[in-house]
Amino acid sequence: MVVAHLGAISFSSCIPNSLSCPRLMHPSINKNKPLIVAAMSDDPIREWILSEGKATQIRGICPIGGGCINRATRYDTDAGSFFVKTNRSIGPSMFEGEALGLNSMYETGSIRVPKPYKVGSLPTGGSYIIMEFIEFGASRGNQSALGRKLAEMHKAAKSEKGFGFHVENTIGSTPQINTWTSDWIEFYAEHRLGKPLAAMSDDPIREWILSEGKATQIRGICPIGGGCINRATRYDTDAGSFFVKTNRSIGPSMFEGEALGLNSMYETGSIRVPKPYKVGSLPTGGSYIIMEFIEFGASRGNQHSDTLPFTAFQSALGRKLAEMHKAAKSEKGFGFHVENTIGSTPQINTWTSDWIEFYAEHRLGYQLKLAREQYGDSTIYERGQRLAKNLGPLFKNVVIEPCLLHGDLWSGNITYDKNGEPVILDPACYYGHSEAEFGMSWCAGFGGDFYKAYFQVMPEQPGFEQRRDLYMLYHYLNHYNLFGSGYRSSSLSIIDDYLRMLNV
Repeated sequence: MVVAHLGAISFSSCIPNSLSCPRLMHPSINKNKPLIVAAMSDDPIREWILSEGKATQIRGICPIGGGCINRATRYDTDAGSFFVKTNRSIGPSMFEGEALGLNSMYETGSIRVPKPYKVGSLPTGGSYIIMEFIEFGASRGNQSALGRKLAEMHKAAKSEKGFGFHVENTIGSTPQINTWTSDWIEFYAEHRLGKPLAAMSDDPIREWILSEGKATQIRGICPIGGGCINRATRYDTDAGSFFVKTNRSIGPSMFEGEALGLNSMYETGSIRVPKPYKVGSLPTGGSYIIMEFIEFGASRGNQHSDTLPFTAFQSALGRKLAEMHKAAKSEKGFGFHVENTIGSTPQINTWTSDWIEFYAEHRLGYQLKLAREQYGDSTIYERGQRLAKNLGPLFKNVVIEPCLLHGDLWSGNITYDKNGEPVILDPACYYGHSEAEFGMSWCAGFGGDFYKAYFQVMPEQPGFEQRRDLYMLYHYLNHYNLFGSGYRSSSLSIIDDYLRMLNV
């Protein structure tokens, strides 16, 4: 019987149906030699596995499905397998609490739990935990064994300090206060029931809605389905409805970036986006964003509505997107006012005067470095860097202006309102070459009517078709870094095609 707390990987609808553990092949490395040379000096996970983990070779790395907060990965080595969770937004304190809990249960010798080995910080931000990998059986239905072993753990492990724990930790993504208390009723009343009740009375979301939101009554609160990074909620009031996203692990910087992007698009007066109202911190940790609630049409993501035929919707989407690109230009160059995220991957937006330099360094270059850090993939890194250094010929006779881009335009972020008008959501905004907006076209369903309407407003530039895959490459690499090996071959194929085309 096994008890394990599996962390997360957030899946988009574009992920392959199945992923298998990749075999890591490095042509420059003799297969009989240890793979230590492939371990990057700034990769603490590989460094630990290949030293204290007593492995000499990492044979495969593959993502594992789990919850929504962390990325979960299995490392297969000649010393056995390791289970690794990473979080690129949160420091090591969360995993330190988990490791302490796992170790406390492990030491009872009762119910089986994965043994924790190492917790640390990632060089690019965030944290990781390495633990024992346990192979699960086909089913988890032995209720009697679970009950008996859980009781044995409860009987074996008692605390002389009272009720609480050695550190604060989390329940889901909610902070859990564990201050040592001698009396159980006092502990439960204050640190379990008391904190949630206090949070209800100290609720900045309600406070804003009932003051600046001009509502006098909140009539209903209901969860709304969405992605797996944040919690989405609809607040119905006598002043209308509000859409609220919360994250109990990450500070307000992520939502500040989203609000800045939404507001930039909103101010163009072109395509419809929800207007952001307020970003702030939650009193129990984490952050929130309040924005306009838009009533969608009958189905989100079909890119057509009952009131607007498919071809008309595609034309309207193309025209309005082009109007946004035409209306919003930056005098600072290419980049954005803040760093933000593409999915859960950091997106670097340092202002740069030259588009080719920006795209090579802050889009392709950053993703290539992540692939090398996470997978030791020197092949894709080296070939990708060679491409990034030779992009110039693809932009011959092209006029490039820094246009405001949504940045993550796939079918899940495109819908329509109850009048059938296009709406775009969840941006990863920056100012860039307008064609980069089509980088997720393989997941967006753009058709001929879309492009025809778009190019009537923003005329097609010479070499457009030659650059389409170049802009897809950024998103394929990001999916490789987020979801694993299922996207490696597509990424490498695009890189190799351009290297042949450019003869470099």
